[in-house]
Order: sequence, then structure tokens, then C-alpha cells
Amino acid sequence: MGETVRIEILQLPAGNVVAREIQTRGPEGKFHLRLSGQVAYRPPDDGKEWPAGQSIEVFVAAAEAWNKYCDDVITAKTDQDELAIVDRLRTRLNELDLLQDAETGYWALVLTQAHDGLL
Repeated sequence: MGETVRIEILQLPAGNVVAREIQTRGPEGKFHLRLSGQVAYRPPDDGKEWPAGQSIEVFVAAAEAWNKYCDDVITAKTDQDELAIVDRLRTRLNELDLLQDAETGYWALVLTQAHDGLL
């Protein structure tokens, strides 16, 4: 397993920021609520936005699934265990219909990195 990345849901949004990506070295990108009700991820080093949820509810469910993945993968004893945990995450993200945009979607990106052992 690579770097630890968790998602912190803000209890009180800061403007349109509803969550932060927290990496081992500290806060990174932010998740913004768009006027359309969709959530987008914005990394700190460029202006590109990555779709992260059709609604705040879907985004929160995905963030909870991601944070559970982070908790579970730490205890994995084998590569097979890690892959099974990644598969559970993939199933949940598919249930939330978040893996349709494999080229520009935030969840497809982090799922690929999780599968490859980077996160």
C-alpha cells in the first residue's frame, strides 16, 4: 500500500468547499459543491475539476466507502486481501454510479491507484 489518503467531510462548509482530501503530508485537494448540486474535486496545483458525485448525498456515501477502504486495507495481510478490499470499494462505487467517467472522474482515478497499490 502506498500513501494514505482520506476524505474529511466538513461539518460546516467553507463557502462551496464541502470536504478536503487529507494525505499523509497534510491537506491536499478540496471538494466543491457546484451550483448544479454536483460535487467536484479540485487539486491544489491546477484548475482542473474532477467530477466526484452527482449530489452531496452520493459524494458523502462515496467518501464514507473510501474512508472504510482506507481503514480496511491497513489490516490486509496479503495482496489477495488487499484486492478483495479494492473489489468491495469498486462494487460500492458502481452502486453509486460513480465509475462511468473513467477518463475524468475522481473515483475512477483513485480506484485505479488503489488497485495498483499506490493508495
